[in-house]
Amino acid sequence: MAAITARQSTMRRPRYPRILGATAVAAVASAGLNASLRYAAVAAFNIPQPQFEPLNLSPVVISSVAGAAAGGAFFALLAKLTRRPIRIFLPVAIAVLAMSMLPVLMVNLADRPQYEGAGAAAGATLALMHLVVAAMLFGALRWAHRLADDERTSR
Repeated sequence: MAAITARQSTMRRPRYPRILGATAVAAVASAGLNASLRYAAVAAFNIPQPQFEPLNLSPVVISSVAGAAAGGAFFALLAKLTRRPIRIFLPVAIAVLAMSMLPVLMVNLADRPQYEGAGAAAGATLALMHLVVAAMLFGALRWAHRLADDERTSR
């Protein structure tokens, strides 16, 4: 009986190497996709470069990787502390994503000289980049979580 209880209590917890791998995949994929999105937006919408710093290449890549790493670390903590980390992670991630949109709105509403020439297209590009990181991270962590479930149930 104790063996069954111990197995059931860890049934839905993904392993940390999987979380780390999923986070790394999400970080690299979101950085690459956001870099491509940045190049396309700068070319298509004539966003001034390097004057509009939020869409310079290094901040885009660093922010993508940092956002994915922070989300992955939080998910690993939840996996350690709770039985069902996805249930807690999703609403928290949505709230963090919503809060991350506030600076994007500030860029759109700012009337400062350093943002001259960067209007709604630049703001929409930044918002889309935030969504890319969130979607990549959630998808990768959900995939790792499912793999852990499948592996444990097949034993």
